[in-house]
Parts: sequence; C-alpha cells; structure tokens
Amino acid sequence: MSHIKNLIENSFNEENKNKKVIIFIIYLKRILKNSHKNKAHKTINSQYLISLISDFLLIFIDDLNGKNFLIIDLFEKEIENLFNNKELINVNSIFESSLYYIFTLTNHIFLDHLEKENYENQYIEYWINYLKRYKQQINNIIFQNIRKNINKTFFSDIFYLNIFKENDTDLISVISNYLSDIYKEIMIKIILNLEKSGYFPVYINHIKNNFNVNLINEIKDELLENIDIDKFKYNLILKGNKIFVLDNLKFPCSLDLFQETKNYLNSIKNSFIENDELFRNDKMTLEDYQQNKIYYENTLKNELLEYNVIQK
Repeated sequence: MSHIKNLIENSFNEENKNKKVIIFIIYLKRILKNSHKNKAHKTINSQYLISLISDFLLIFIDDLNGKNFLIIDLFEKEIENLFNNKELINVNSIFESSLYYIFTLTNHIFLDHLEKENYENQYIEYWINYLKRYKQQINNIIFQNIRKNINKTFFSDIFYLNIFKENDTDLISVISNYLSDIYKEIMIKIILNLEKSGYFPVYINHIKNNFNVNLINEIKDELLENIDIDKFKYNLILKGNKIFVLDNLKFPCSLDLFQETKNYLNSIKNSFIENDELFRNDKMTLEDYQQNKIYYENTLKNELLEYNVIQK
C-alpha cells in the first residue's frame, strides 16, 4: 500500500490530476466469521486501505464474473426460472457429475454375488445409464419439490442462513452455488431412495427374464412420486449408505418387507420361548400359559393374513 501511495503522489499534481487515469483493482477475499482459518488472516484496517486514494473516483464492484444481468432481476424471479439461466447453473452438467458422486456415498452389499468389485462396477454403470434415460422425469420431481419447499425462502436463506463458502467471489457465485447445492441435495435423496427400495436389481431381473417391464416402470413412477424428500435421511460419508442388492427380487421394497417379517417372527418366537420357560420354571400357571400361547398364535396368524403371507 505504501508503494501505491508513493506511485500516486509522484504521478499526480493538481494540474494533471484530471488528465491521467489509473485503474487500480484490489481484490478482497471474504473470510467466513466461523471459519477455523480466520486466525491465519490479519485484519486490514480500512483507513490505510482507502484514505490514500480518497480524493479519486472509487467504484466498488461485487461482480467480477462478467455476467450480463442485474442482481435485482434475480430477486424478482421465481426460483425455478433461475435454474433455466445457464449463466447461473448448468443443470445438465450437474446432473451428470452428481450421478457419479452419489455412488461414492453408497456401499453395495451383494447378497448373491462373490465377485463384488467387478459386479459392482457393471451394476453402477448400468444404473447410471438407466438414470440418464429418465433424467427429465427425475428433474420434474426435483423442481416439484423446489416449488413446494424452497421457492419462498430461497433469497431469505441466502442472507439469513450460513450458506457462504470460502470460494464465493461475489453474490452471483453465492446464488449459483446455492442453486447447485439445492439441486444436488434433492437428486441424491431421490436416487438413494430408489436404491434403498431395491428397485434397480428388480428392473434388471425383469429385463433379463422378459417380465412385465411396464409394470416395473409404473412402480418406479409411484416410488418417485411418493418419496418424502424432507424426511429422507442419508449419510454424506464416503460409502456411508448401505444398499443391499439381491438379484432374485421380483418387486421393489420386498427386501425391506422380508427383513420386517424376519424381525417380527424373531420377536414373536422370543415371546413363545419366554412363555414356555416361565411355565417350566413354575413361574406361571397352566391357565396363564395356555392363554398366552393362544394369544401369540392368533396374533401371528392375523399378522400373516393381513400381509397376504397366508390365506384363509
């Protein structure tokens, strides 16, 4: 700053002050208040930064990206229109890159394949190509959720939530990065939901065996339409989301149903065992023992009838 001050003083006097032009640009990097890196930066005292050139015309610029639009125009638009502005966000590019990122979050556990690595690579590549074919449908679900949950809060979130990143150079980049984060967050939830439902191995199974593909596509539509984005939770850690894959499944979500059935059967089995042990150890009367046994048998039967596991 001393060198700049000296340069200005030697370059100008009262006579030629209005005849020469010096364009001097200072780039100040924003430092987040809650950043652990703050201690490494020295505070710049504004009186030393500005006062030596205070006699000259000063223009402060908060857009060094050269975007050809006004920030005020962005605030007057619906958020969905912002996604159509390719200078702010390239949805197609983010969709492609996010597909591969999502599969770094998944830990596929193949229940009927020994060569996990080779099969997993084929599985993921097939899955990604499939999702690309249905990009428009996935985008429709994403924007449907944005209209429902984010549209009214987008710009207030920018100013009141801690969404700023250290690589944000101006307000335009803040808006652009936030749009990208919103899109990727919903996309991750949609695809992980399909994964956890077991939809994709079922789809492959139907293709290989010439089953009813129309039916499986209708199920996919139902899964996409009924996902609860707000309540869906996932882990951002590398390989932090376990996905169980079983080739012989005929319908999505059936693996979860099998697990729930298994858990229930284990629970009711423990009730039968505990009832027998209490009776054998003379801690229960014969009448109570028989009543409990009849109750557990009827409960089990009613549960199996309700889920069509058995028929009357």
